[in-house]
Amino acid sequence: ERRLLLRRQLAAAGHVGEAADQGAAAALLGLTLGGVGRFSGSLRGRYLGRRALVPDGTAFSTPSFVMNGNADIRLTGRWSIGIGGFNLLNRRYEDITYYFDTRIRDPRPGGALEPSTAPDYVTHPGEPRTVRLQLRLRL
Repeated sequence: ERRLLLRRQLAAAGHVGEAADQGAAAALLGLTLGGVGRFSGSLRGRYLGRRALVPDGTAFSTPSFVMNGNADIRLTGRWSIGIGGFNLLNRRYEDITYYFDTRIRDPRPGGALEPSTAPDYVTHPGEPRTVRLQLRLRL
């Protein structure tokens, strides 16, 4: 059976809940192809808009767009092989961003702490373009 599924979801929030209160925009767009002989695959994009990181709206996250995809080939009834691509456009983005008071230590040996706290961004960067190969056995 051939199936082509186009899935589109638009939401009013980046991270549902707190971001919705902050007026952030998000969009998820996916295209999935399955049941076409031994082949299946998908392509997904995610956009997260600018959102306030603190209640007074003085610090904001940076908008981001990331695209991921995968393709699979069924070898037998139980075995399949696949390839997954993450951040296909190789964009620099922050997976998550916070803004709060920090106190940094000088990274040199014996380095001292800053004398007082200061508000700053703390981020977790998104992964660079990555490709993963998979070999699966269904039990």
